[in-house]
Amino acid sequence: MESQIIQALEQGKIVLLTGLRGTGKTTILRSLEKKLKDCTFQDLEDPRLAPRPRKETLEVFSGASRYVLLDEVGRVDGWLDWARRQEGGVAASLSGPRINLSEKDVVQFTLYPYRLTDTSVDLLGYLKAGGFPAARTRDDLIRLFNLCLFKDVVQRYEVRDIDKLTAIAVYLISSSSRPVSASRLKGLISRSVDQARGFMAHLERSGLVHLVPRIEDGTRDRPQAARRCFSADCGLSVALAHREPDLRDLAETAVFHELLRQGLTVQAWRARGRLGLAVVGRDRPRLMIDVAWRDRNPVGIQPLGSAMAMHSCEEGLLLGEEDGAQGSIVMQNLRKWLESPDLPGISSPGRKVKGGSSLPAYLL
Repeated sequence: MESQIIQALEQGKIVLLTGLRGTGKTTILRSLEKKLKDCTFQDLEDPRLAPRPRKETLEVFSGASRYVLLDEVGRVDGWLDWARRQEGGVAASLSGPRINLSEKDVVQFTLYPYRLTDTSVDLLGYLKAGGFPAARTRDDLIRLFNLCLFKDVVQRYEVRDIDKLTAIAVYLISSSSRPVSASRLKGLISRSVDQARGFMAHLERSGLVHLVPRIEDGTRDRPQAARRCFSADCGLSVALAHREPDLRDLAETAVFHELLRQGLTVQAWRARGRLGLAVVGRDRPRLMIDVAWRDRNPVGIQPLGSAMAMHSCEEGLLLGEEDGAQGSIVMQNLRKWLESPDLPGISSPGRKVKGGSSLPAYLL
């Protein structure tokens, strides 16, 4: 990735690194600082820049450097307009999920938690521990959660009711892979549905949670409609949960993040009381997915088949213990799929993802 970033900077592009805190954005910028000549690095969360840095601050720190590296640039309003006026290259990091940018002069790289690529790590251990490069223990994950919550939500959106926000954040993250709704959360905080929706939107924009609508709901804004909530990482959901995690929930969270990593649009389906995932393209489901690994009550392929028939989808993928096929449904071992995620019936240039870095030592 670093060579691609350097190439983009040499071409005069603006490079934006996105991803949750703890995925390595600052580490990459620091590494670039050592490799690039005539380069300036600035941490825009430096306490000395309180209460908030401005574009004039960038002018002071950039000076006459050819390359400018800005960490947590979201704290500066209008930074992108400032970057476009620079003669040299600008690389910046922004905490949160990947954002949709159509600007031709901006190259975006999104960092994710580690993938399951090291065969010396057992699947169960990986799912329970997660994979943030900056987290080695449960305490590290809690610190990351608090850092994201306060710097990327409370400060960015000036949230005052911190206790209520924290309660919702913990509930959503620990309920990874399960359906949630604003009306249900209203009872948790004893406030209005609108306030619950506002808190949920802040948490989603920060990247701490992903709220996935059901296919039948489409893009309609329905306050009462339940959406499937996925945490930013399996390990984070385990660290915040006050119960033994459901293994299928963890497995489905890992699958969901592999789909996100590939830049796919994901929605949820419900059939025969079962919830699953769907890859959507051109306003229709292209692939229906069900995760049956370590399911307490195995139900076979019937719900998946029903969902495919209901939404006129010709391709299905069942991730469980065994490999095989039945009709248009491909069955694949979950671990094998996480190591090399292949999606039947879906092909797009650059879709496949190469293996990431080695896993943290505490997973070995």
